[in-house]
Amino acid sequence: MKNNIAVKLNKDVLPFIEREEILLSGICPYILPINKLKTDEGEFFVYSTENYIPLSELENLRALEGIKILENMIDMVASLEDYLLNLEGSIISVDNIFVSENLNDMKIAYIPIKSEESIKEILKSFIHQLKRITTESGKNYMEKILIELEKRKYNRRLLKNYILILKQEINLYEVK
Repeated sequence: MKNNIAVKLNKDVLPFIEREEILLSGICPYILPINKLKTDEGEFFVYSTENYIPLSELENLRALEGIKILENMIDMVASLEDYLLNLEGSIISVDNIFVSENLNDMKIAYIPIKSEESIKEILKSFIHQLKRITTESGKNYMEKILIELEKRKYNRRLLKNYILILKQEINLYEVK
């Protein structure tokens, strides 16, 4: 199953897949193409990862690239909410977030779980993971964003505005 990943749906998670039809329809632009497979071994979501690579395979992302990925993640959160898909009920990691080669397109293998984490906590965890695949400058900018996230309740618009300021700074000072 090259270019595919299969995720077994266990019995604890199946009742939490309230929007399965949305996942399977392909309507949400941030979800990898998906099919549901039933076998003697159980039920699986099978995601097509063709033309995408997991973030976990990237390394030494420049500061601007790391921030671009984070910005795409924030947009993804908003889009998934528009389709009534709850990130608090899914795994978010550099292993199940995929990007195109030029980093312009990002998709998720939506893996449902039981979780009580808030969007803010999920984003903080994701930023810590991004820090591991960025340059030292990238790590510094991710740390700035973590500090900003700690200051107040999560607000998408404020965070995107802060990221815009950081992007301008990176471009102005030609930060690598």
